Amino acid sequence: FFANGGQRVATALLYLSDVQEGGETVFPKSNKYIHPPGQEARRRLSPCGTQGIAVKPSAGDVLFFWGVLPDGTTDKHAMHAGCPVLRGTKFTATMWIHAKEYNQGALQNPQLKPGECRDLNEQCKLWAELGECENNPDFMKGIDTSEGQCGWSCNSCKPKPEVRVRQSMTVGTDLSQVTWRRRAY
Repeated sequence: FFANGGQRVATALLYLSDVQEGGETVFPKSNKYIHPPGQEARRRLSPCGTQGIAVKPSAGDVLFFWGVLPDGTTDKHAMHAGCPVLRGTKFTATMWIHAKEYNQGALQNPQLKPGECRDLNEQCKLWAELGECENNPDFMKGIDTSEGQCGWSCNSCKPKPEVRVRQSMTVGTDLSQVTWRRRAY
């Protein structure tokens, strides 16, 4: 689950431009079109677009797909990628529908304590086995400003920060009153 907004339930991808060649959205874990017109369109795809079910960008089209199954588990067939644009320019607008309210001001992983190493999603082990630690490193392993969702499964937890202790002495106006305290910095 995403710490902010909960699990991503669905995605709507709006294509804002036509692309002369390439730029398909491909679903590599899927390989069977539901209706025959998809087979004909497949012949006009880039090499990347033939690696699974693919949608060729067309201005004004919206691609909508669910990211979870009815029982709430992640649908592996929803895993997707954007193929490189070979000719032209691709513009899109993406809308993610989350299970809960999305608060942009919230910390990405407030439930992780400094130096703590664990997965924040029960699907992490599966995703790691499917190669997502390398395919989607910002989400799985994290970036400089936040931990990833799957640090344990990706073996990428950041080491516990070193805490150095410094002693300081505070002297009041009466030199006989001296206090010591220790603080981390």
